[in-house]
Amino acid sequence: MSAASGRLRIDRAGRHTSLQDSGRPSSRAMGIPRSGVVDRAANVRVNELVGNFTSAAVLETAGGLVVTAASTTVVATTSSPEPMQLEAGETIEVEPAAGQRWGYLAVSGGFSVPTVIGSRSRDHLSAMGPLAVLDGATLTFGGSSSGSDVTSHHTEAPDASNDAPIDLHRGPHAGQLGDIDQAIVSQHWTVARQQPREFVVLTGGELGATEWVPAWGFPLIEGAVTLADDGSLHVALCNQVTVTGRPVVGVVDPHDVGRIGQRLDGASCRFTARG
Repeated sequence: MSAASGRLRIDRAGRHTSLQDSGRPSSRAMGIPRSGVVDRAANVRVNELVGNFTSAAVLETAGGLVVTAASTTVVATTSSPEPMQLEAGETIEVEPAAGQRWGYLAVSGGFSVPTVIGSRSRDHLSAMGPLAVLDGATLTFGGSSSGSDVTSHHTEAPDASNDAPIDLHRGPHAGQLGDIDQAIVSQHWTVARQQPREFVVLTGGELGATEWVPAWGFPLIEGAVTLADDGSLHVALCNQVTVTGRPVVGVVDPHDVGRIGQRLDGASCRFTARG
């Protein structure tokens, strides 16, 4: 079906808010990160709630986003298990679900922004894609085909308390560092910080002395785990650079990259070896 078009006003842009979709998965050969949403599962949920195809663009935010509907529309957020209808003039504040770093706002019909290299996502490293989301901006939505009827979806809110282990595959340089991947999965790690949308820094493990000659040109994919000089682990997210000089000691399973990207500073992280 075709969703009605309309507009949303950005009253307060909040923190690290941007327009994102499923990204540019085939652009890495050109040196361009995938971009797209950090948490692809969350993106699927909110788009399904408003009847969109899962490729529709959404607003991703670290919190503090406030928008006002200029016309009647149906929206969904990751902090609510069901869609809601906004009348013209009504305002909604978008925050991440409890215990999570990123929240999402989907609107019926999706946000109407031009595609760049096949995606409506903003790349923060190059400023490619839609303009930055700023206070006072107006975003249009709708007019595109929706994938299903909004009333048919009542998905459950994500379990923010889920701290299940992250699946970790062996990295290409693990064997050169004394099978360091086995040491990684045997220890508990803590999220020290996140460079928004680029990488997560994990500390707390003891990996012992390693010898590595820095070099450039190693491909860096989303989910790649690199070993920093200080012994911390850096997990690449959707908007990370595409090459590195650090050893790639593991690769987080694609289904778990969003989970690690959602964890707050101070959260624990454990890995399970998956080959």
